[in-house]
Amino acid sequence: MRARVLSTVFAIATATLAVSSPSWAFCRATSCDSSKNNCARDAQGCLTEGIPLYWASSCVEVYVQASGSVAQGIGFATFKESVSRAFGAWLSADCGGAPPLIDVQVMGPISCDVAEYNQTKKNANIVMFRDDRWPYMGAEDVLAFTHLRFNADTGELWDSDLEINSFEFQFSVGDPVTNTDLDSMLTHEAGHMLGLAHTLVTDATMYAHYKPGSDTLRTLADDDTSGMCAVYAPDRVPSRTSCSPRHGFSDRCAAAQPENSATNEGTDNEAESSKGDPASKGCALTVARSVGGYPVAVISALALLGIFVRRPRWCQKRLSMIPSASRCAENMSSERQ
Repeated sequence: MRARVLSTVFAIATATLAVSSPSWAFCRATSCDSSKNNCARDAQGCLTEGIPLYWASSCVEVYVQASGSVAQGIGFATFKESVSRAFGAWLSADCGGAPPLIDVQVMGPISCDVAEYNQTKKNANIVMFRDDRWPYMGAEDVLAFTHLRFNADTGELWDSDLEINSFEFQFSVGDPVTNTDLDSMLTHEAGHMLGLAHTLVTDATMYAHYKPGSDTLRTLADDDTSGMCAVYAPDRVPSRTSCSPRHGFSDRCAAAQPENSATNEGTDNEAESSKGDPASKGCALTVARSVGGYPVAVISALALLGIFVRRPRWCQKRLSMIPSASRCAENMSSERQ
C-alpha cells in the first residue's frame, strides 16, 4: 500500500478564564482525519482512532526564520533564544530519572518563509512570524498555526512548520509579560510539533487556551511530562538516525529550488513505495472569552466530548479554505462575546 502524507494544523487560543484541573490525561495527535471519518474520542476528548504521530529519528532540526518580527522589533537572535527555550522545556522533562529520547536542534537563520512540504525538493522545519498579513481569513483571533505532515500508514512525522500571528497580536519576550508571552505560545506549539494534541487539563501547557499576560505555559505540568515521556520514552528504539529534514535541507523555498533536487537525507534510504504523496487537513482554535454566556473551559470540554454540536461561524467559513478540516467541534469557543 502506497503511503500517504497528511498535514495537520494546530493553533493555540486565548482565554480569560481558568478553572481547576480535571483528572484527564494528555492527548496525542493521530492520523485519523475527522473530516472524512467519524474519529472516535474517549472521555478525555482524545482521539482513539488512527496511528499516533511521532518523530522516528532520535533528533530533529528546527530552523528559525531570519527576519524575526520586524514589526515588533524581535530580531533573529532573540527569536531563536525563545524557540530554544520552548523546546528545552520539553527536552528537559523527567521521564523517571532520564530525559525523553529525542533531541531538537534549533538552527538558523533560514531565508525561506513558506510553510510547505516538498515531495521532490528539499525541506526545512521552519518557525516564522507573519508580520504583514495573517493569511487565514476568518481566523484573525488565532495566535499561531502548527502544520504537521506525516506518513498516514505509520504515524511518522515528516515535516512541521509554525506560523505566528504577529499581524494581529503583540508579543512580549522575557519578563515582565506585558502582552502575549512569546515563550508560552512557542512552548505550547512546540508540543504540537512533537506530536501532542490539546488536553482538557487546564493547568497544562497543552491546554487549548492561553490567558493574555500570563507565562504559565512556559512550564510543563505533570500531564505534559507524561505525554512527552509516553511519545519519546528513554528506552525507545529510534528507527532513523538522520537529523536532517526530509529529502535534505535547503535555505530556499520550493519555488527557488531546482526541480527534483530531493536527496535521500532524512529518509535513511527507505523504499520508494513508502515515500507517498502529500495530502492535507486542518483545524484551528481561536480567541475565546465566552460563548452564549458559558465559560470557555466548559465549552471546550463539551466540544471535545461531542456534546455541544452547534458549529461556530468561523469553522463553517474555514472549512472551505483548509482541505479536509478536522473535527469542527473543537472550535466551539471561537465566537467572541
